[in-house]
Amino acid sequence: PYAAATLTYAQLHRRANRVGHWLRARGADPASPVAIVMPRGWEQVAAAYGTLFAGSPYLPVDAAQPPVRVAALLEQAGAARVLTVSALVDGLADAVAGRDVLCVDRLPDDLPDRPLPAAQSPEDLAYVLFTSGSTGRPKGVMIEHRGMVNCLRATIDAFGVGPADRCLAVTALHHDMSTFDLFGVLGAGGAVVVPDGDRARDPAHWADLITRHGVTVWNSVPAMMEMLLAETADLASLRLAFLGGDWIPLHVPQELTVRAPAARVVSVGGPTETTLWNIWYAIDGIDPGWRSVPYGRPIANTRYHILDQHLRDRPDGVVGELCCAGPGVARGYWRDPDRTAASFVRHPRTGERLYRTGDLGRCRPDGVIEFVGRADGQVKIRGQRIELGEVEAALVRLPGVRAAAVTAVPHDGRPGHRALAGYVTPAGGQALDPAELTRALRAVLPGHLVPATLTVLPALPLTANGKVDRAALTAAAADPRGPGRPAATGHAPPTTALEAVIAEVWQEVLGVERVGVHDDFFALGGDSLLATRIVVRLRDALDTPGLGLLSLFTTVTVAQLAEAMRAGEDPPGRLEKVAEIYRHVASLTAEQLDAELMRS
Repeated sequence: PYAAATLTYAQLHRRANRVGHWLRARGADPASPVAIVMPRGWEQVAAAYGTLFAGSPYLPVDAAQPPVRVAALLEQAGAARVLTVSALVDGLADAVAGRDVLCVDRLPDDLPDRPLPAAQSPEDLAYVLFTSGSTGRPKGVMIEHRGMVNCLRATIDAFGVGPADRCLAVTALHHDMSTFDLFGVLGAGGAVVVPDGDRARDPAHWADLITRHGVTVWNSVPAMMEMLLAETADLASLRLAFLGGDWIPLHVPQELTVRAPAARVVSVGGPTETTLWNIWYAIDGIDPGWRSVPYGRPIANTRYHILDQHLRDRPDGVVGELCCAGPGVARGYWRDPDRTAASFVRHPRTGERLYRTGDLGRCRPDGVIEFVGRADGQVKIRGQRIELGEVEAALVRLPGVRAAAVTAVPHDGRPGHRALAGYVTPAGGQALDPAELTRALRAVLPGHLVPATLTVLPALPLTANGKVDRAALTAAAADPRGPGRPAATGHAPPTTALEAVIAEVWQEVLGVERVGVHDDFFALGGDSLLATRIVVRLRDALDTPGLGLLSLFTTVTVAQLAEAMRAGEDPPGRLEKVAEIYRHVASLTAEQLDAELMRS
């Protein structure tokens, strides 16, 4: 939707200064966050820098969220000023009503572009980032400049980031890992390559940009690197790959070092409440005895304590709660003193201010920390932090729902989770339609908080002490035959060769027994990584190199995808013929295939 643009440092500086002058003239100050609500593009970079130049912290808000959710976040944050783009401003009218709004792609001509005098100190806020909250109310994490500078300086020094580097900005602005792209790489004199807004989730597009621009630095959650590796891409230019925010599958660094021999793969971690990252581990090889990549060692000026429930030190090798100290620890939660007091405490022995992460880990004798899991209902799926309680709270607010429970479906054969599964019970004998409930959820929650499956039960299973038996629900969700990955009712088989090939690829990649042409991809357990594998398989099978990931995300059923592919084929009927040939060849034994080749 936006024209490609190449900005020099001088051009970016001038545009950011103009944004800063507009904000300062409208009362921007260090205590008032400025909301940035826009899709990926150069405008986000100018908006973030302009906000900081004005002296305010920036508040990144996912523009793809439902407008009611955007409005609620702006209200909770008290954001009186909003930066957006002209393509979105009409759709945001209700959400931003009563607030000062600037379209960064259409800056008024009379705004000055000279630098503004600094209005903040190192102790002031750099950004406020809202994350999922267990009570149903998101938590606004407040990060100060001092902590960000410490983390960015440590990273630049440790890995030699500089003017020769180019980073592909695949991480969304509302994820804290994006701060490395915006302030780490640009702050070190490097360049940032921004994917096209309408192809931001397309790994084929990423691969093209890496080759075209000689990208040297990658920074994302592991799932996005898995998506990239599913492409036959030339990754030789990569020299650094930061992977964090979730468990790293062991095959990822192994494959990456083969595809990008010069790349140094670094596992980075740390909660949102402690800046960009505050612990890392350079992966120089995979130990055959590993179940997962070690969490690592704290970065400069940062400390990790492993404590019991009474905040007493745990000895090496013994699991305890990971508690962080140092300049990167957040100030607390925005306008939420109770939750701040519960999570940010003083170490009883050292007096340090700690953040209690809720993560469990242990320290090896060599000082390397290993991550074990969570002590509560927080999970991560494709790097997105999710409090199961927030999703449950949204479910029970829907009409007709008496009780709800949400579980995270584990990956097969590796740590971490692949999807959410929701369970509801009806109130007063009402009939509940899972599809209707899912549509209602999508109107109030961002996509990553909406369960992939929703099952109506007469009652939730309980443990002996009367609590919801989440273990039983998790086991059911992980069972390919259970409610976590259901086949759609009224199974409709493929009626054309093209539909049959698509359905067969879905069955193999998703690991389900059968796929009907109207079955929902996400309800069958699909996600971004699996979608990438499907698209790659279909490109090869049907000779459609132009097929993109967006095609699957915007169609979601076999019938819809087949129809969309036919609409773009040239000449008409080509895909059906290719699919018939593919299915015929796939049905032959090796001997039969040899015989047909000899005859032809």
